[in-house]
Amino acid sequence: MPETIAGRYALLANIGAGGSADVWQARDTVLQRDVAIKRFAAGHCMDDAMARELGALSSLDHPGIVRLYDAGVEDERAYLVVELVEGPTLKERLSYGPLTLEQARILGRDIAEALAHAHEHNLVHQDVTPTNILLEEGRARLTDFGICTPPRRDADAHASIATTPGYTAVEQLLGGPICPAADVHALGLVLLEALTGHKEFDGSPLAAAVARVRRQPAIPQDLPSPWPQLLSAMTARDPVKRPSAATVAAYLDAYQVMDLPPLDTAPTAQQVASDVRELALASFVRRHPRIAVTIAAVLTGFAMSWPLQSVSEGPQAEVTPGVMASEVPAGEQVDADQ
Repeated sequence: MPETIAGRYALLANIGAGGSADVWQARDTVLQRDVAIKRFAAGHCMDDAMARELGALSSLDHPGIVRLYDAGVEDERAYLVVELVEGPTLKERLSYGPLTLEQARILGRDIAEALAHAHEHNLVHQDVTPTNILLEEGRARLTDFGICTPPRRDADAHASIATTPGYTAVEQLLGGPICPAADVHALGLVLLEALTGHKEFDGSPLAAAVARVRRQPAIPQDLPSPWPQLLSAMTARDPVKRPSAATVAAYLDAYQVMDLPPLDTAPTAQQVASDVRELALASFVRRHPRIAVTIAAVLTGFAMSWPLQSVSEGPQAEVTPGVMASEVPAGEQVDADQ
């Protein structure tokens, strides 16, 4: 007989392990469905603050976020019951090489939309990494909200948060406020890694943290425009200068409808700025038609764009569609600590 948690979740197979938690594929014998269970090591009990945050997390309903079904404590071990996603992590996918431009655009759009939804519900993920992004049927989904928290500005906001230093924003590393801009920063580094196949701040946690505090990420300027400008904005040292997750999502979602210039023609700064305004407006109108009608007069007077200033004069690269998840064999182990 398999081990059972809470009298209803039968543990079937271990699919990930780490120092602080292990992840199991399990069967919910009440609702007759397969789920994933993250079971923390002994001593990780659920306090009132964690219970409140999990209550807020359970209200999230977005296709880009792996759903939380249940949570509790048994035998002094806290556990989370979440939707089972049968696909590789982005970390596993990147072990086979970088993504194409179109794959990176889809990845960025999906995760930015998921983050925007969480931010609207006053939750900050705080650990957006390739390990916490799952790929399923050509789409990306964000998981492991176990350390999510409401935005905080007090000096102790960082004390109990176990982020991954290689993707952590400078303000977090220095004990600054917890805010949605930190998630945008992390996503920027994830996209940089997805495009180049190289982790920008690698090494031990201490080495990665020190490197990030000392320098900005080295973003290749030979990436097709507007990727260098986008990634520079997302990873700006000053969190105030970063675009919101909603802005990033709207831009990457709408960018697919652009008529790409010929390979031997470079877009001008004015052309890109105009494209960004038109694309952001088109995306907003498509998603919120009633609001768009109400404030149309206002929108016509304001430019719906975010800083993409120094546009490189290199040719626009061809976008090659592709499927992310299908390129990795299923069933590889997941590091539950990341």
